[in-house]
Formats: sequence, C-alpha cells, structure tokens
Amino acid sequence: VTDNQLPVIVNCGAGAQTVSTDAGQCTFTNNGTAWDATATDNCTVSSLTYVLSGATTESGTTLDGVVFNIGTTTVTWTVTDNSGNSSTCNYTILVEDNEFPAIVGCPIDITVSNDASSCGAIVSWTVPSYTDNCGATMVSSHDPGDYFAEGTTTVTYTVTDNSGNITICTFDVTVNDTEIPAITCNPPVSACDPIVTYSAPITADNCGIASVIQTAGLASGVSYPV
Repeated sequence: VTDNQLPVIVNCGAGAQTVSTDAGQCTFTNNGTAWDATATDNCTVSSLTYVLSGATTESGTTLDGVVFNIGTTTVTWTVTDNSGNSSTCNYTILVEDNEFPAIVGCPIDITVSNDASSCGAIVSWTVPSYTDNCGATMVSSHDPGDYFAEGTTTVTYTVTDNSGNITICTFDVTVNDTEIPAITCNPPVSACDPIVTYSAPITADNCGIASVIQTAGLASGVSYPV
C-alpha cells in the first residue's frame, strides 16, 4: 500500500496581515500562534515548517516570538507527511512604521532689539534634537547666527522619518527697532535781508526715515521779523 495522498493545510495561519511597528521599535514582534498554519493527513503529518522571505528571512516551526522587520515578508508553510508528500501555502506580513518622530527642545519665541546701526539682528538659539524609532532627518528654515530683519519671522524645524512621517516645530523671532533716529540741524542764521532761507536738517536712521516734520518757527524762504 502506497500513500500518494497529499497532506492538507486546513488553516494557512491568519492570512495576509498589516501591522504597525511596536512602540519605540523599528520591528514588530509576533506574540502567540494565531499566525501558525495547521494541517492534516490521511496517515501522519511528519513536519509543518515555515520559511520567511523578503523583509525578514528565517525558518522554523512557529511564528510565536518572531521579530518582523519593517516592510513585506512572505510566509511560506510546508507540510510533509511520512511518505514524503507535501503541500504549501503562503501569505504576507506587512510591517508599517506609523510612529511619528519626536522633536525635543523646540525653542520658545525670541524677541530682541536691532543690532547697532542695523535694521535687524543676528539671533542665536539652541538647535532642538529629535528621535525616531526607524531613523529620520531634520531640516530647518533658519540656523542659529542668521540675520533677521526687523519684524517677526517664523523659524520652522521639520523632521521626516524614513517612512515619510513628519513632525514640525515652529517659533517666532521678533526684532524690534529700538534705535532713535538722528537729526542734525543747521547752525544759527543771522541775516539783514528779511527773506531767510535755510536747508532742511540732515537725518539718518538704521531702518529709514518715515517723516521729518517742522513743529515750530517759520518756513525757509519767507519774511522773518527783526
């Protein structure tokens, strides 16, 4: 009597699965036997084993405790009976990184006065740090020691991990113009002609002059009394 009947895999594990990485890890650890296949045979099952390929590669008899890397892993189960007949089934495990990176020490808003004779200021701060379970990179719109013009500028730090998850932190840098404008008046004028002319005063400011207004005295080019 020859056994030519193939063994039957009656449960190919849990089928295709999509899971997230464990908290703080770039992997997923399977706990339990729900992903294991089961099989029957008309005589006796000799072995029921798996082989992993793709993101994770290994083999064994149970997926309980197996650590899956991020990405897609194909699980192939093979059952063999005592006569050497075998059957296979397979499914995929997709491990996704859905954990956002964390930014540590994002600066608070900064307010400074302008640098002397400048319409802005050089501003510095401590660069924040970042962490991520699977690795990330950080870029910024500005760097410490950059020159900031008068007014408010928003500084943005953007951290993007290898799976495209993005975390952003922002703070404002405000530069106030606190420098007083300068004005140089003409020296005193003595004249016999009642029509007196004089030049406008010389003015200067680090951020520009908005207006020069005469608040007393007669205008240049008019008749002055003795």
